Amino acid sequence: MTFFILLLTMALFCCGNENSSCLKYAQEEYLYDTINSISEENFLIYRDALSEKFEERPIKGQLNPTYQLIFYSSHDYGEVIKFEKSNSGYSLKVKCLNKNDWFDECENDQIRITEEEWEQLEEMIYEFNYWTEPRFEMNEVLDGFGYVLEGNRPQAQECNKKTYQLIIRGSPRYDKIGALCSLIREFKNQLVFKYNQEMFRGNSVTQ
Repeated sequence: MTFFILLLTMALFCCGNENSSCLKYAQEEYLYDTINSISEENFLIYRDALSEKFEERPIKGQLNPTYQLIFYSSHDYGEVIKFEKSNSGYSLKVKCLNKNDWFDECENDQIRITEEEWEQLEEMIYEFNYWTEPRFEMNEVLDGFGYVLEGNRPQAQECNKKTYQLIIRGSPRYDKIGALCSLIREFKNQLVFKYNQEMFRGNSVTQ
């Protein structure tokens, strides 16, 4: 009898943990994309062309939770911002393309961030419904820019939820994902400034 109660308690505990880990996905309802296969192929070609230009690979299928944002201007400058969670911790990588007077705030960087900062990023991702928004939208303008935002979360497979998302926006106006991408760039700037300041102070103390 004692053995049976122990097994029942363990089963309830495991199920409780599983349900808890799936809570943040519970409200996700995936809408059918109305885009046709030809248009989707063109967007994927756009994604691949930008990835090649920045010498970065798409993150689909990676083992670690990762978010990668590509910002690219029609004036041929931009940046890749990559947040990754791994067994060794949390990281932020920034790679700039054609830094110039119009785009002088970008610096190539690779820094370790905290768990709390990773969670701040994820809060933004979920607050803006990234995983359920329409994937592809493009506004045609002469001097435009584009966002390619990829998300990879292998752990969601255990909850039967989407593990990969690719969203592309071209010169977005009053767009939720466009606003999210802008916030991610601002967040990146804050983190880079914070950690560079800490490194500068550390070097000053050791001199």
